[in-house]
Amino acid sequence: MCRLATMNVLLGTGRPFREPSPIRQGDSLLAQSTPVRRSNSTIVPTVAICNPPFKSNSTPPNADLRTDFWSFGDFPTNFLQHIAITLPIGARAAVFVPDGVLFGNGAAATIRRRLLQNCDVHTLLRLPTGLFHRKGVKANVLFFTKAAPKPSGEPATNTLWVYDARSDTHHTDTGNPVTEADFAGFLAAYRPDSSFSDRTESDRFRPYDASELLDQTGANLDLYAHLKPDLLEFEPPRDIALRIADDLGEAQRRFQAVADALG
Repeated sequence: MCRLATMNVLLGTGRPFREPSPIRQGDSLLAQSTPVRRSNSTIVPTVAICNPPFKSNSTPPNADLRTDFWSFGDFPTNFLQHIAITLPIGARAAVFVPDGVLFGNGAAATIRRRLLQNCDVHTLLRLPTGLFHRKGVKANVLFFTKAAPKPSGEPATNTLWVYDARSDTHHTDTGNPVTEADFAGFLAAYRPDSSFSDRTESDRFRPYDASELLDQTGANLDLYAHLKPDLLEFEPPRDIALRIADDLGEAQRRFQAVADALG
């Protein structure tokens, strides 16, 4: 995986192959301040970019091994809180999460609330469909910065901006693939070189007050009710049928595993 990631960076950015490898293999469970030594200099990692597995048939991790977790859920929620907990203060993160993480109950709701409380969750990007090879996958990217606790106990998040790049669009991984140009509007609205105070609201980009989100039961982040009716998304019937068939197939495999375990 380290070599594949290195090749992706080199081929995707045009970075010279003669330079030191841009990808380091290491143990992310080590102390968060462990420095990385490269080219006679010391670098402390302060950025996490992660696309965790959305589902897995692997055995869930033993809860006894992680006493610092806020709650134990599925793979995406566990990855999300691991990043938020281990990052040093001031570090930034961008994490892919499926739609269920935004509105799910139980562990997902607990983690959303703690994330808004402990980190500055400033941006949510609703990704277009067709970004992944598996049909029907709906994903988002959460952008947040690890913040120091406020003496007043107020949440670290003040305003969450939600950009909808999904509604009124339809992509497939072959016929109409997602391209970099599809995110030009988001990049212009994001304004990474600013403090986010000069962002402009639009039909696709809207701010939400964190206190209002935390007042809700479960701190629901599935936010797109502000869209105009003509922007709301409607999947083609064939894509809906394929997604249902895929979910049924996954359910059948899981029940078969239970039956096999019962002998």
